[in-house]
Amino acid sequence: METWLTSETGIAATPRPYIEDVNDFPAINVWNHSGKLVIVHYGAGAKLKSYFVSVRAYIFSEDDSIAESERVCLLIERAIERFAAAHRALNIQSAQVTEVHTDEGLFTPYGVVDLNVAILYND
Repeated sequence: METWLTSETGIAATPRPYIEDVNDFPAINVWNHSGKLVIVHYGAGAKLKSYFVSVRAYIFSEDDSIAESERVCLLIERAIERFAAAHRALNIQSAQVTEVHTDEGLFTPYGVVDLNVAILYND
């Protein structure tokens, strides 16, 4: 997922989940929620699994960190919406942002955006 987001948005990935370790802005960090796997059985052996991922984006803007956070958030959300169509060979049915949280300007001129993503796929 991280490789996909960096290639689709042009935002660099950072291996560290802390803003003080980020040197280039904007940057993203992606991690999965281990243990959060939901399986839905549809009968006749058909089942869909849900996989949950979190994406954190780090922003810096001397002008307006809130506007920059919104811009980066939209870039990431659009890339996630294209993820399923680009990975049908992996049986991915859908990928969507389920939650968005921001710092609401608290860290200006920096900003933090957290997106929770649900990916549905066939087993």
